[in-house]
Amino acid sequence: MQIGTLGEPIDCLLQGTVDLAISVGEDLRDPRLEFDSLAPLSMAAVVGAGHALALIAKKGRVSTPELADHIQIVLMDASPRSHGRDYGVLSQRKWRVGSQEAKLALIRAGIGWGRLP
Repeated sequence: MQIGTLGEPIDCLLQGTVDLAISVGEDLRDPRLEFDSLAPLSMAAVVGAGHALALIAKKGRVSTPELADHIQIVLMDASPRSHGRDYGVLSQRKWRVGSQEAKLALIRAGIGWGRLP
């Protein structure tokens, strides 16, 4: 089993290093491969309980400008498949990480917010 982000599963499948790949990037598809939907997936902006945005959220919905004022934890693609593209990035202040686990750890630590399934 291998774990990769964004375009990595598709690249591994094309390179023959895996027989099955699971990916969430609809626009990362490749015409040489067959795709099938496993389950609907929605993303939500999340933040650690001690983060300033959590206090704002207790009073009501957090606005896009409020999100953009804080560090956003963003998943980066180690493959060239999505080079130069960001997905759901609202903030100019962002930290890029290489795994969902690292992203979740930084969010839980109160470093910033991010979009997670």
